[in-house]
Formats: sequence, structure tokens, C-alpha cells
Amino acid sequence: MKMIKTEGVDGTDSAIDASAADSKDNEQYTVSSLKPIRKKQRVEDEDVDEILAFFSPQGLLPTTLWSAETAETNLSFDLPNSSIDFNNTIGIEAKIDKHSKGWALNISPADDKYCSDVLFHFNPRYGKMKIMMTDRIGTWGTPTETLIRDPSQQGITATNIQLKIQIRQEGFLVFANNQYCAFFAHRRDIHQFKDLKLVFLAADDNGKREEVTIEKVWWGHQDFTRETLSPSMNVIIRKAVADIPESVTNPIAERTVIVEGLPILTDLELLQGLEYNILDLFEPFHPEKVALVTGQGYGYIRLKKSADVAVAIEDNNGAEFEGADGETYTMRMRPMAAAPSVVSV
Repeated sequence: MKMIKTEGVDGTDSAIDASAADSKDNEQYTVSSLKPIRKKQRVEDEDVDEILAFFSPQGLLPTTLWSAETAETNLSFDLPNSSIDFNNTIGIEAKIDKHSKGWALNISPADDKYCSDVLFHFNPRYGKMKIMMTDRIGTWGTPTETLIRDPSQQGITATNIQLKIQIRQEGFLVFANNQYCAFFAHRRDIHQFKDLKLVFLAADDNGKREEVTIEKVWWGHQDFTRETLSPSMNVIIRKAVADIPESVTNPIAERTVIVEGLPILTDLELLQGLEYNILDLFEPFHPEKVALVTGQGYGYIRLKKSADVAVAIEDNNGAEFEGADGETYTMRMRPMAAAPSVVSV
């Protein structure tokens, strides 16, 4: 049996990445001048305000004032009956302190636990004036970055933000105070998820506090067929869809190993130490990332090739190691692709 020893190490990322160049290999297309959405003239005699108003009582979700800086847990909302033709738009009213370094939200399948299965991760980083977006299937996917272009400070950098996220056929389209903000192409078939979940993160993977206050959340329908996107926005969407990373054509689930039987660790230093040791253990099989779930005793190992999964499990299943508590632990492994869900462990 193989022995590995857990030791605390210093690190900057909770999920250990075997290749630090993920973000460098993926340049985000940007357009210097973006025009606002133009709405077509309505031909029916309808109440425009009621159809387009985010915070009409019909769509408001129950919430109280929530601040990431003081919250003990993430803030979650169920988003039922999701579809392009039914509930397809999220409205968020948020307050951003002028000294905020950033904040983040996830849109996930309704059965996601511990933020391990994420369709859309949206993370404005004001210090770098960038928006980082990605997905997650056990481990984080290839990140996409777009520059924040808000010279008037009336959009995503404003103190008071009304954020609109449209779940469109091609991907997630984001506006802040009616200004275009970002687009993220779907990396999975959005139609397979009837119910979704919206999660505002209290802290990042390294325990650093996010800086945002959420005041209102709205969930409902908007008619995209009545909107005409500007030519520059159509260019952005086509470019993003064309540049969907390899994770879509080389599915992450098919090259991911679920590992169980680990110690229950909440100390991030110890957790990262164990991630590094597991990364070393799987080195012959070219691991890309290791991500252990804080306080749950399991995690994910993503390999470069799906063909290596079965051999890696056969070679390493049952490996023993001594934990920081002096106890001996035995790792149990199985392929994610054979599991009913990435959260059913």
C-alpha cells in the first residue's frame, strides 16, 4: 500500500492546479465600444412597466439584507422552473463599498452542494478591473476574463447596482444598471436543468471575505424576442461561443476521480497540504487539478485524459496516509462519470 503524509503548506489557491497557466492560455475578446440594448417597438397593447420591471412583487424572492463581510454562511436562492421560454432572468439589487476588492456569485443546478457543481461563476475583481467567469464540475474550469469598462462608474463599478442576468440560448448575458457587462457561453446543455440555484459567496476558496451587500433578488421571465442586440454584442456572443474551451469537447466529468475517506479538514493550510500530496500521488497520470471540499472528507482529482481514470483508480485505490491528527486514513476512489451526480458522495 502507498503511504502519503499530510503536512500544512503555504498556498494561494485552495484547489491545487497542476498548471498555473490556465488563465494565460485563454485571452478574452473585448470590444472597446458597446452599445446598449435597443428594444423593438411593441405592437400589442401591454403594460410595459409590469413586464420589464425587475422588482415587481410577483418575482421578488424572500430575503433580508445580507452582507458578505459579516455573514456566517453563503446566501442561497432557489430558482424554480427555469427555461428559455419561462423563468429566464435574474434581477439583483446590490450595494458595493467604494473600497471593495470584489465579490462573487454562482448559478448552479438545484441539487448542488458545497458549490461543487457550478454552471456560471461571476466574479468582479475591482482591484484588477476585470471580471472573472468560469464553471465548476468538482474542479474549477478554464477561466474567462473580461475587462471592466465603466469610465463613468455608473455600471458594474457603481455603489448601487441593479444587475440583470439573462439565461439565453447561447449563454449568460449580464447587464449592470442597464449597461452591458459580460457574456459567458454555456459549457453544458442548460435545457437539462429544470431548477437552478443562485448563491452569493461569503468568502472565496482561500477564506478571504467577499465585499458586497445584497438587498433584493428577483426571478422571472423577460421576452428576449423583443430585444435587438447591437452588432458589437452579437460579435462578442459569437466569439465566446466559438472559443468554448476544451473542457466541453473533453468533458471534465469523464476524466475526474472522486476520492473519499479523507479526514474532515476545515483548516485551509492542512487542506492544501493534503491536496499537494494527492497531486504528487497521481503524478504518473498527469493530474490537472485537485480540489478537496472543506469540512466534508472528499474531493476531486481531474486528469488530463479520460483513458487514464480506470488505471489511476486501480493503482491508487486503498492508498493509506497519516493525517495531522495521527490517524491512518484509507482513500476510496471512483470515477465521477459513473456517479449519479457530482454531489452524491
